[in-house]
Amino acid sequence: SNPLCSHFENFDAELSKFHYDSIRDEYFTHIGYRADSLYLRLANINHELTGRNLSISIQDSTLDVKALRLKPNSNAKNLFDINTHEFKLRRIDFHRLINERQVHFLNGYLLTPNVNVKIYADEKNQKRELQQDFLKFNSLNVSNAKVHFENHKKDSSLILDAGHLNVLIAGFDLGKDSTIFSAKNYLADLKDLTLKQ
Repeated sequence: SNPLCSHFENFDAELSKFHYDSIRDEYFTHIGYRADSLYLRLANINHELTGRNLSISIQDSTLDVKALRLKPNSNAKNLFDINTHEFKLRRIDFHRLINERQVHFLNGYLLTPNVNVKIYADEKNQKRELQQDFLKFNSLNVSNAKVHFENHKKDSSLILDAGHLNVLIAGFDLGKDSTIFSAKNYLADLKDLTLKQ
């Protein structure tokens, strides 16, 4: 497995409950985390994750972080540079996250994200199969986003720019059929859109 390198500044944690079931090999805790800043090196995708004012409450099932940014390092082939003013998740299923490595939550919010994605096709790379029920949520609200997306294949390219984008994604289940359109409903409102081939 790939190592996960991380550090936090001014980190506090409080444990109020701990439960471990040796037969089912599951554990669960009530822990609250707070940190002024965070840094995670995601070696398996050659990217880094940074943020400020991180707050996680397993008891309240919440996550809040400001100035969250995912950025590529020099070894990344496909580039995902995403930053958002504020990121919030509500009613997170931490039991699934800890024991099953599945991300389930009720509501999510991304405030003023700036998304820059460049994907380069590589025929040698096979499509990765997603774990069943890997990502699931009731709603995700994206407010006032700016998006630049490039998809480069061997014989063609697609470039998309969108500004002042507001999106509501409802009933999302990525593990259901392993496509990006695995939601019951999408609502989108935007003022600027440019599409080039």
